[in-house]
Amino acid sequence: MDAPPEWRDLIERLLTGETRVLVSYGEVALSTVFDRAQDHYLLMAVGCDGHKRVHAPLIHVDILDGKFWIQGFQGAFSPLRLASRSWAVDT
Repeated sequence: MDAPPEWRDLIERLLTGETRVLVSYGEVALSTVFDRAQDHYLLMAVGCDGHKRVHAPLIHVDILDGKFWIQGFQGAFSPLRLASRSWAVDT
């Protein structure tokens, strides 16, 4: 079962919105990686924290068999924090 295009738009808006969150340590930026063809969506932390290199997926969402699959959360990006927001899909 193929997912409606609105789902992809919603996931991309949600993750893009999270890139506006300021990271409180090091020189770390949040960025997104979207693969609509394979339905993979990531929020990544990339940069340096002191002498340490940071390259970590914070949120990983897939669309598989017509369902959302939240594959991973890291740090302050908990399911509860994201679920507490309301997200609307424009139709």
